[in-house]
Amino acid sequence: MWHLFEISINLFQSLLFVYFIKSKIYFPSHRSYPDLLCIIGCTTYLSLYSFFPIPLPDTVVFLIPFLYATFFSDNDWLQCAFWSCTLAILFVSTASLLVDICTSIPGITYDDLISHGNTRFVYLLFTNAILFLMIFSAGKLRLEDQTLKGGILIVFFLVLVAIFGVEELVYFLQNSFNEPSDYQTLLFLFIYICLISITFLTILLFRF
Repeated sequence: MWHLFEISINLFQSLLFVYFIKSKIYFPSHRSYPDLLCIIGCTTYLSLYSFFPIPLPDTVVFLIPFLYATFFSDNDWLQCAFWSCTLAILFVSTASLLVDICTSIPGITYDDLISHGNTRFVYLLFTNAILFLMIFSAGKLRLEDQTLKGGILIVFFLVLVAIFGVEELVYFLQNSFNEPSDYQTLLFLFIYICLISITFLTILLFRF
């Protein structure tokens, strides 16, 4: 039963991936099989990553929405990469932020969050509820022109790459502390909030 629950969580996240990509990128066809391919691919990878020691980071899963958008949409690859990177930052930063929040609660450790049990069950429900609100809100920021081209798009994309690089560096530094102090925990919380805010600001700047 626990494996089914984990797979259902992965399926839910895969549906969020497709929702966000389709809210930002134009797909000329109403065929459903590309959506299904993306959902099945993401769910399969996340599930395999959860149950087996795969020698790849879980962020590799965001290549699947990128390929989905590149092959089945009318947008060029750079626009697909931009929105896939945006999706990755929102997901990873939000998940990392929530890990910090949960582990700051007295009596809850990181091991509790990754071990089967009531704590992980509540944590997964809470995290995915917040992820839903985050992705849904970002997806609703429907812009008048979401197809920037040329140098402007490259600049926006490089900004996102820098944000993602900072996020990965912060995650690495965070894991280097076995027992971070309250000050360090608050610092990491602040950084993740800033990264999420900057990502939303980057989306909003497409209006101008």
